[in-house]
Amino acid sequence: DTHNLSSDILICKVMNYYQSYHTIMERTYMIDADKSQQRYYKILYEAFLNLINFMQPGAKLSEVYSKVKEDILSKDASLEGKIPDCFGCGIGLLEEEKTLKIISDNEAVIEEGMSFHLVLSLSDLQRDDLKYCLQIGDTILIPFTSSDKKVLTENSPKALTDIYYNYDDEEEDKEG
Repeated sequence: DTHNLSSDILICKVMNYYQSYHTIMERTYMIDADKSQQRYYKILYEAFLNLINFMQPGAKLSEVYSKVKEDILSKDASLEGKIPDCFGCGIGLLEEEKTLKIISDNEAVIEEGMSFHLVLSLSDLQRDDLKYCLQIGDTILIPFTSSDKKVLTENSPKALTDIYYNYDDEEEDKEG
């Protein structure tokens, strides 16, 4: 790739172990992002929260994929070619359970006790002459005893107010 990376979008991916099982999370950090970049991130964030909510026992992974993709496209149809073919996969002792990929044609059914690395991104977005990507990921557990999913990596915030930094605001604070 001959394109230089833009300094305004940073993606951080961290992998660790949680009680001997793999956990992975991704966060995008935005510095001096324009309104369009912020709007795309809000769409991604809302879709990611919906992805977590759609991960229910009895749901087919293909149906989860389709619902999330439809959700994104209902907010901005121009994102059609910018949505990945996979929204994550099962995770556990192995970093990637290939039979549990969240893709359009996987008919596997979500069961209690499963854990998943969910990752959602928008790629090939453009600001001026620079291309960039936005990404959010967490590891979740489908619990045995309650309907609430446990986000194992929830202590790292991901809302726009937590990941957006504006240097102009900091300079004004120093001057004031």
